[in-house]
Amino acid sequence: RARADPGPGDAGAAPGRPLGAAIRRLDVLPGEVAYAQGFVGTEEAAQLAAAVEARPFVALHGRLLQNYGGVPHLSGTICEPLPEFLRGLAIRLRESGAFGHDPPIAPDQALVNKYGPSQGIAAHNDGENFKPRAAIVSLNSYAVLRFFRPEAATLDSPEGPSAAAKSPSRGHEVGSVLLEPNSLLVFAGAAYEELTHAIDPVETESIEGVANWDLLSPELRAAGQIKREERLSLTLRNVARVQCVVDLEHDYVAPDIREEMARRTVWWRRAISQ
Repeated sequence: RARADPGPGDAGAAPGRPLGAAIRRLDVLPGEVAYAQGFVGTEEAAQLAAAVEARPFVALHGRLLQNYGGVPHLSGTICEPLPEFLRGLAIRLRESGAFGHDPPIAPDQALVNKYGPSQGIAAHNDGENFKPRAAIVSLNSYAVLRFFRPEAATLDSPEGPSAAAKSPSRGHEVGSVLLEPNSLLVFAGAAYEELTHAIDPVETESIEGVANWDLLSPELRAAGQIKREERLSLTLRNVARVQCVVDLEHDYVAPDIREEMARRTVWWRRAISQ
């Protein structure tokens, strides 16, 4: 299920250039999907979680959300630097090859979702506001991320208003991955552009048949299921189009740009709440 040794063509790598040694390609899923256990250490995970919890969330139906790097927008994102607590993680993702290597690329946008034990997220596609590659770092708890091939032609993103109207069905499940605490999942290509992904709103769920089954501990495999607790999900990507880059703390920002940033923030909060 999981290829033991990463090789040319792994997610995030150009032909002939593998990802970091700890990141394993999951060949049973369409497109480019790769997974790493313990991508962040225990101490770093605790520091990341504390930094997230110290900042305000936007309350949505079934989850809490933070947005960093600017409001994604089809006409071009007004990008802002990632906060200090996320920069080390972004640099490590760049060094791992998760976002390419020629030249090495670091993600410039992050969404942080906070889920309760039985909360999930509906099947969705991340949309056209981002380049077709995403990295998810999970903190505090387990969850099973499920990939679907939608039956309808339209895909919807509950993270932003860039995608089309909701599909009437989430379609056929093509595979799943167990997201362990401190792990990294990278998906791109067909897995990003053609499939949707979801987390079921359940507190206990089976892990039988997950694509990374062979990487799991004997104890987890013997249990055959996980019980979810409160979980933080850090999704890092690159925006598809950049209008400009501003640093509100250190740069002079023209009044019209500030007004547009404020307008987009209101628009984004309204859109993701619907």
